[in-house]
Amino acid sequence: MIRFPLLVLLQLAIGVTGPLPTPTAPPGLEVELRTVANRTTFRLSELVPLEVVFRATRADTFSIEIADGWNRASVTDRFLIEPRQSVIDRNVWWVEGIACCDSRRSYLTAAPAVYAHELTDFIRFTEPGEYRIQYATRRVFAEPPTRAYHPSDLLLRSNVLAIRIVADDPQWVADVLPAALSGADPTPVMSELRELRNLPQRGSLAPAAASDAMVRYRRAARQLRMLDTPEAIRARVSDLRLPSVAEWRTFEADGSGSLGSDASVAYSSRPDLVAAALRERAAAPDFAVMRGYFNLWLNVLLERDHPELVRLTRADDVRLPETAADLRRIVQRTLLATLHELAESKTGIAAEITIATIRSVERETAK
Repeated sequence: MIRFPLLVLLQLAIGVTGPLPTPTAPPGLEVELRTVANRTTFRLSELVPLEVVFRATRADTFSIEIADGWNRASVTDRFLIEPRQSVIDRNVWWVEGIACCDSRRSYLTAAPAVYAHELTDFIRFTEPGEYRIQYATRRVFAEPPTRAYHPSDLLLRSNVLAIRIVADDPQWVADVLPAALSGADPTPVMSELRELRNLPQRGSLAPAAASDAMVRYRRAARQLRMLDTPEAIRARVSDLRLPSVAEWRTFEADGSGSLGSDASVAYSSRPDLVAAALRERAAAPDFAVMRGYFNLWLNVLLERDHPELVRLTRADDVRLPETAADLRRIVQRTLLATLHELAESKTGIAAEITIATIRSVERETAK
């Protein structure tokens, strides 16, 4: 299912060590987690495509929310992993939220309702090993499909799936990088991307069909953000799409709001390389550093200097610890000093926007 980058929700998974929770499905409801084509072995930088299958043997009893990005229930999908010490939780810096509010809930039936996920949209493995995975969600309701925007009271957990992660093969990386670089341009599918934000039809359980071009683009874009070569990271940062000047004037110029930047450029086990690429782009005299870019850069620096903040512990109990807020303020001050330095060489509209970002951050830190 699709998650839309609209609201910033800083999250950190906090929990105790131990086995994954027992699957939780009430009588008459089944949820199955499986890999596509039943694969069990994947490379460290390879996509991990999964399928979640829902079945209801009791008619007109269980409904599922399918309006992704339109209410709180639709952004509750999580993947729990064991062992978790070598797993980066992408929900920590994920710019996730809702275009509030609407709902599309449909009854689940005995016919399988199959939804595709990329595990690597949620987490990233940093070391080879044997891992166990469980899907959890609050998008399934034990009630009729009435319009509602809240998460379900039913916390649904799937079976536990075992997979093996092996080290990258350098030749495999060399083979997939060119296709990822050439296929990650969204220009040919921009109109289709905009249509995906539309609400699904009422009463339907089927995900929106994607064209062959969209399938190729999604795969290339996802694969590019998984590759951690210097070339791939520079390409992600270089291709980062930013708001237009007109959008900036509408939402940010007066300091009352900010537009987010695509956090997927930071989906990396090498935040040092991502931070360097972000600084390199920000240093160009004609590059305007907007608030969303600043926030993205800040999060990457936090991950670089404090990797413990993004290690997955438990994905069904999330909060941001006080220590992370303290660390954030320290790194923010350092980055603000860097931005002051870069602003001296800015010209034209780039200078105007960068200085406005500095003032916005300074107002925030003064509170």
